[in-house]
Amino acid sequence: LDTVIDRAKLLIFCSPHNPTGIVFSEEELIRVAEICKARDVVIISDEIHADLSFKSFVSVHTVAKELEAKAITCMAPSKTFNIAGEHYSVTLFTDSFMKQAFEKRLHQLWMFRPASYVTALARVSYEKGLPWLEELVTYLKDNAVFISDYFARHLPELIFLEPEASFIGLIDAGRMMKLIEADAKANPDLYDPATSPDGSMLSRFLGQRARVACNAGTWFGGQAYASFIRFNFATQRARIEAALDRIKTAIRFLKETYPPPGGQDAR
Repeated sequence: LDTVIDRAKLLIFCSPHNPTGIVFSEEELIRVAEICKARDVVIISDEIHADLSFKSFVSVHTVAKELEAKAITCMAPSKTFNIAGEHYSVTLFTDSFMKQAFEKRLHQLWMFRPASYVTALARVSYEKGLPWLEELVTYLKDNAVFISDYFARHLPELIFLEPEASFIGLIDAGRMMKLIEADAKANPDLYDPATSPDGSMLSRFLGQRARVACNAGTWFGGQAYASFIRFNFATQRARIEAALDRIKTAIRFLKETYPPPGGQDAR
């Protein structure tokens, strides 16, 4: 961060991080806030996944306020209670001037008041939904552990980056990309970009060969993340297991159809 921050006016931060699911420690957040304060850089922190953390969570707002750093923190009950359609969010400021400028711009765009029922829904969700949320977070955490264990036992060709929050995890398929490329070359119709304009070769492989829809890693970092996909596990464990079984079958198909030279394992 030190090497690039001098050229910046804003630091766009995501905590917990999407798509890795990393929950940053208080010490890490303090260091980020100190660096930004020293260079008068404003932090914009997206914390929409914060309520779904598997471990203790510290908000950028809390740290920045204590250090008198400039920060704008964006939160919402959307992910927490699955009410994204209601378009309700909360924005916190450590600087009154930034807050006033933000409110002025909202008024100019006629975006200054959510519908009254939406506010009531968000409020009752937080006031009454804690027992449900605690059960949800436990289930999601157990899902992540289940996936990690499944990969260790049945899918050593892939790497699951076990998250510390929320319901999405990154899968690294770098070891299998040469075989996927061979399959794409042999079956171009299955990998036609027109079928998924926002997808990647890897996401098309999983969609066509395993019937599992995932977000392409290229969403998050261009071609540098072409060997990654984002896997959503916010569902029943039986559905997750069925999806992983299909991925395992698809990987086996690749290894049997396109054996590497010399009979070496694709790993």
